[in-house]
Amino acid sequence: MDGRRRTVTAKLNGKSQVVALRGSDDDLRWCFVWPPEGRSGRPTLDPVTSIGNEQILAGRILGVLELAQLKV
Repeated sequence: MDGRRRTVTAKLNGKSQVVALRGSDDDLRWCFVWPPEGRSGRPTLDPVTSIGNEQILAGRILGVLELAQLKV
């Protein structure tokens, strides 16, 4: 956990997914942090669920990490 940036990095078999806590004090949400596309230099934040729903968040993170394991 990076408390300064309010991020958590989950890892599974060498793959990782970052989530960030964003919003105001009365509406904090967990968001996926996706790498920048092209040369934009800014990551994309994709809201997942509100704070307090960490079990839902964990399931979605696991789904992303499992998809990253697939060989196409």
